[in-house]
Amino acid sequence: MGLLSGVGTSWGGPALLAAALLAGPFHAGGPQASAAPEPLAVFVHPGNPLKDLSLADLRAIFTLERQFWPERRRIVLVLPRDESPEQALLLEKVYRMPPADLRKYWTGKLFAGEIPAVPSTARTAARAVAFVRATEGAISVAFAKEVPQGLPILTVDGKKPGESHYPLAARPAP
Repeated sequence: MGLLSGVGTSWGGPALLAAALLAGPFHAGGPQASAAPEPLAVFVHPGNPLKDLSLADLRAIFTLERQFWPERRRIVLVLPRDESPEQALLLEKVYRMPPADLRKYWTGKLFAGEIPAVPSTARTAARAVAFVRATEGAISVAFAKEVPQGLPILTVDGKKPGESHYPLAARPAP
């Protein structure tokens, strides 16, 4: 299996793209964010000098409103698979929209020519980690326990995963 095995790549042709967007990568029916047992960690390629992002900056990156790092390297966004607890938490905390609205958002940005492709998805955290580790400019999220030592985890609003008031923490189950 190659590095990209398990990481979905961009689609070709408008008809194929439209069909793929309607079928996924995001659709309703996934687990609720409350099922997430721990916070999401935002991690980047080891060569990325960034240490902290504000939640607003993170949102700009994950919506591809910001497509380049400060040194002008393209941001390569890899998202969790659809219907995963990681995706549900990301939708709640970062995108602040349901899966169907995010699908429409990506479709609109793509057809307006504002983004070169819909972000790729990784079927597992391990595949996202391997991709980010090997790809300059890459960024992704996974539960903190799934990000190995040596891969930079960014603080968000100055907070580390697990700290009080960390913005990507799941709400406690009732």
